[in-house]
Amino acid sequence: MSQRIRVSKAVYPEACLQETILAYRNLCTVFFTDVSNDEYVIEIEQCSGDVDEKVVSHEFLNYLLDVCLERHFSRKAIIA
Repeated sequence: MSQRIRVSKAVYPEACLQETILAYRNLCTVFFTDVSNDEYVIEIEQCSGDVDEKVVSHEFLNYLLDVCLERHFSRKAIIA
């Protein structure tokens, strides 16, 4: 079973998504599909039954958000 989440490209740039997918490659498999010019659908499938699927999905999304925030804040620091 997998988790499907729709997210904004403005908040979650593809580079951040790719970085997170790489970091979590041993815990889950992630696919993403363009839904529109503004959104992706992310599908997260856990690799092992040892960890709860919702926990893996939530941790993946938390890590993704952290990577995105870091990117947005570092870009603002450069501009300022």
